[in-house]
Amino acid sequence: MKVNNLYKIRDTLHCKSLQSLYNRLRTFVFYYSMSTNRLRLSVLDQSPIRKGVTAEQAIQETIALARYTDQLGYTRFWVSEHHNTGSLAGSTPEVLIAYLASQTTNIRVGSGGVMMPNHSTLKVAENFRMLEALAPGRIDLGMGRAPGTDRITASILNPSNNFAEQDFIEQLADLRNYFHDTAEPGTIK
Repeated sequence: MKVNNLYKIRDTLHCKSLQSLYNRLRTFVFYYSMSTNRLRLSVLDQSPIRKGVTAEQAIQETIALARYTDQLGYTRFWVSEHHNTGSLAGSTPEVLIAYLASQTTNIRVGSGGVMMPNHSTLKVAENFRMLEALAPGRIDLGMGRAPGTDRITASILNPSNNFAEQDFIEQLADLRNYFHDTAEPGTIK
Protein backbone atom coordinates (compact mmCIF):
# COMPACT_ATOMS: atom_id res chain seq x y z
CA MET A 1 0.00 0.00 0.00
CA LYS A 2 1.36 3.40 -0.91
CA VAL A 3 1.63 6.09 1.72
CA ASN A 4 -0.54 8.41 -0.43
CA ASN A 5 -3.39 5.90 -0.20
CA LEU A 6 -3.05 6.00 3.58
CA TYR A 7 -3.75 9.70 3.61
CA LYS A 8 -6.96 9.09 1.64
CA ILE A 9 -8.03 6.48 4.20
CA ARG A 10 -7.10 8.81 7.06
CA ASP A 11 -9.14 11.62 5.59
CA THR A 12 -12.21 9.38 5.49
CA LEU A 13 -11.99 8.81 9.23
CA HIS A 14 -14.28 11.33 10.83
CA CYS A 15 -14.50 10.19 14.40
CA LYS A 16 -11.76 11.08 16.89
CA SER A 17 -11.26 7.48 18.03
CA LEU A 18 -10.81 6.31 14.44
CA GLN A 19 -8.32 9.11 13.89
CA SER A 20 -6.48 7.79 16.94
CA LEU A 21 -6.49 4.32 15.38
CA TYR A 22 -5.04 5.76 12.20
CA ASN A 23 -2.24 7.34 14.20
CA ARG A 24 -1.54 4.02 15.97
CA LEU A 25 -1.03 2.30 12.61
CA ARG A 26 0.64 5.05 10.60
CA THR A 27 4.18 4.14 11.65
CA PHE A 28 3.67 0.43 10.93
CA VAL A 29 2.25 1.09 7.49
CA PHE A 30 5.02 3.52 6.64
CA TYR A 31 7.65 0.88 7.37
CA TYR A 32 5.61 -1.71 5.47
CA SER A 33 5.56 0.51 2.38
CA MET A 34 9.36 0.66 2.50
CA SER A 35 9.89 -3.10 3.00
CA THR A 36 9.80 -6.16 0.80
CA ASN A 37 6.59 -8.07 0.15
CA ARG A 38 7.90 -11.00 2.20
CA LEU A 39 7.26 -9.26 5.51
CA ARG A 40 3.86 -10.05 6.99
CA LEU A 41 2.41 -7.51 9.37
CA SER A 42 0.18 -8.32 12.31
CA VAL A 43 -1.28 -6.40 15.23
CA LEU A 44 -1.57 -7.36 18.89
CA ASP A 45 -4.13 -5.10 20.52
CA GLN A 46 -4.68 -5.08 24.28
CA SER A 47 -7.80 -2.89 24.13
CA PRO A 48 -6.19 -0.08 26.14
CA ILE A 49 -8.53 2.18 28.06
CA ARG A 50 -7.20 5.64 27.32
CA LYS A 51 -7.76 8.56 29.68
CA GLY A 52 -11.35 9.76 29.36
CA VAL A 53 -12.50 6.61 27.55
CA THR A 54 -14.67 3.79 28.90
CA ALA A 55 -13.94 0.07 28.59
CA GLU A 56 -16.82 -0.16 26.11
CA GLN A 57 -15.26 2.56 23.95
CA ALA A 58 -11.88 0.79 24.13
CA ILE A 59 -13.50 -2.38 22.79
CA GLN A 60 -15.15 -0.37 20.00
CA GLU A 61 -11.70 1.01 19.12
CA THR A 62 -10.33 -2.53 19.00
CA ILE A 63 -13.13 -3.54 16.63
CA ALA A 64 -12.49 -0.50 14.42
CA LEU A 65 -8.76 -1.24 14.41
CA ALA A 66 -9.38 -4.86 13.37
CA ARG A 67 -11.58 -3.70 10.48
CA TYR A 68 -8.95 -1.16 9.45
CA THR A 69 -6.06 -3.63 9.51
CA ASP A 70 -8.19 -6.08 7.52
CA GLN A 71 -8.70 -3.38 4.87
CA LEU A 72 -4.95 -2.70 4.83
CA GLY A 73 -4.19 -6.36 4.16
CA TYR A 74 -2.54 -7.22 7.46
CA THR A 75 -2.05 -10.93 8.20
CA ARG A 76 -3.20 -11.28 11.80
CA PHE A 77 -5.07 -9.37 14.49
CA TRP A 78 -4.57 -10.74 17.98
CA VAL A 79 -6.17 -9.70 21.25
CA SER A 80 -4.89 -10.31 24.76
CA GLU A 81 -6.19 -11.54 28.10
CA HIS A 82 -5.81 -9.36 31.19
CA HIS A 83 -7.89 -9.44 34.35
CA ASN A 84 -8.81 -7.04 37.13
CA THR A 85 -7.18 -3.97 35.61
CA GLY A 86 -8.61 -0.56 34.90
CA SER A 87 -6.25 0.10 31.99
CA LEU A 88 -7.03 -2.81 29.64
CA ALA A 89 -10.50 -3.93 28.55
CA GLY A 90 -9.67 -7.36 27.08
CA SER A 91 -10.45 -10.05 29.64
CA THR A 92 -12.08 -12.66 27.37
CA PRO A 93 -10.19 -13.00 24.10
CA GLU A 94 -12.27 -15.93 22.86
CA VAL A 95 -15.47 -13.85 23.02
CA LEU A 96 -13.86 -10.84 21.34
CA ILE A 97 -12.28 -13.08 18.66
CA ALA A 98 -15.71 -14.40 17.66
CA TYR A 99 -17.01 -10.88 17.13
CA LEU A 100 -13.87 -9.68 15.35
CA ALA A 101 -14.06 -12.62 12.96
CA SER A 102 -17.64 -11.65 12.13
CA GLN A 103 -16.60 -8.04 11.47
CA THR A 104 -13.65 -8.79 9.17
CA THR A 105 -13.25 -10.81 6.00
CA ASN A 106 -9.64 -11.84 5.39
CA ILE A 107 -7.45 -11.17 8.39
CA ARG A 108 -6.69 -14.01 10.78
CA VAL A 109 -7.92 -13.28 14.30
CA GLY A 110 -6.68 -14.84 17.46
CA SER A 111 -5.30 -14.63 20.94
CA GLY A 112 -1.96 -13.33 21.98
CA GLY A 113 -2.67 -15.08 24.21
CA VAL A 114 -4.99 -17.13 26.30
CA MET A 115 -3.41 -17.42 29.73
CA MET A 116 -3.52 -21.18 30.22
CA PRO A 117 -3.12 -21.21 34.04
CA ASN A 118 -6.53 -19.51 34.26
CA HIS A 119 -8.38 -22.13 32.22
CA SER A 120 -9.28 -25.75 31.80
CA THR A 121 -7.37 -27.08 28.80
CA LEU A 122 -10.49 -28.84 27.53
CA LYS A 123 -12.49 -25.60 27.65
CA VAL A 124 -9.80 -23.74 25.70
CA ALA A 125 -9.79 -26.49 23.06
CA GLU A 126 -13.58 -26.45 22.81
CA ASN A 127 -13.70 -22.65 22.53
CA PHE A 128 -11.15 -22.55 19.74
CA ARG A 129 -12.64 -25.47 17.86
CA MET A 130 -15.93 -23.57 17.87
CA LEU A 131 -14.21 -20.39 16.69
CA GLU A 132 -12.54 -22.35 13.88
CA ALA A 133 -15.93 -23.77 12.88
CA LEU A 134 -17.37 -20.24 12.76
CA ALA A 135 -14.44 -18.73 10.80
CA PRO A 136 -12.59 -21.61 9.09
CA GLY A 137 -8.93 -20.97 8.40
CA ARG A 138 -8.91 -17.60 10.15
CA ILE A 139 -8.43 -18.42 13.84
CA ASP A 140 -5.13 -18.43 15.75
CA LEU A 141 -4.54 -19.65 19.28
CA GLY A 142 -1.61 -18.07 21.07
CA MET A 143 -1.07 -19.20 24.65
CA GLY A 144 0.71 -17.79 27.65
CA ARG A 145 1.89 -19.29 30.90
CA ALA A 146 1.52 -16.15 32.99
CA PRO A 147 -1.81 -15.51 34.69
CA GLY A 148 -2.28 -12.09 33.04
CA THR A 149 -3.07 -10.57 36.40
CA ASP A 150 -1.96 -10.47 40.03
CA ARG A 151 -1.70 -13.66 42.12
CA ILE A 152 -4.88 -13.01 44.09
CA THR A 153 -7.00 -12.55 40.97
CA ALA A 154 -5.30 -15.58 39.37
CA SER A 155 -6.23 -17.66 42.42
CA ILE A 156 -9.85 -16.54 42.10
CA LEU A 157 -9.91 -17.34 38.36
CA ASN A 158 -8.52 -20.82 38.96
CA PRO A 159 -8.38 -21.92 42.61
CA SER A 160 -6.47 -25.10 41.69
CA ASN A 161 -3.64 -23.15 40.01
CA ASN A 162 -0.33 -24.07 41.66
CA PHE A 163 1.73 -21.75 39.43
CA ALA A 164 3.94 -24.75 38.61
CA GLU A 165 5.91 -24.83 35.35
CA GLN A 166 5.03 -28.51 34.86
CA ASP A 167 1.31 -27.67 34.84
CA PHE A 168 1.78 -25.48 31.76
CA ILE A 169 3.85 -28.14 30.01
CA GLU A 170 1.09 -30.69 30.66
CA GLN A 171 -1.54 -28.25 29.39
CA LEU A 172 0.38 -27.86 26.12
CA ALA A 173 0.47 -31.63 25.62
CA ASP A 174 -3.19 -31.98 26.57
CA LEU A 175 -4.19 -29.17 24.23
CA ARG A 176 -2.43 -30.83 21.32
CA ASN A 177 -4.19 -34.10 22.16
CA TYR A 178 -7.61 -32.45 22.36
CA PHE A 179 -7.13 -30.75 19.01
CA HIS A 180 -6.02 -33.99 17.36
CA ASP A 181 -8.43 -36.31 19.23
CA THR A 182 -5.56 -38.36 20.62
CA ALA A 183 -4.27 -39.16 24.08
CA GLU A 184 -0.89 -40.08 25.50
CA PRO A 185 -0.42 -42.11 28.67
CA GLY A 186 -0.03 -39.82 31.66
CA THR A 187 -1.88 -36.87 30.13
CA ILE A 188 -5.50 -35.72 30.13
CA LYS A 189 -6.51 -36.54 33.66
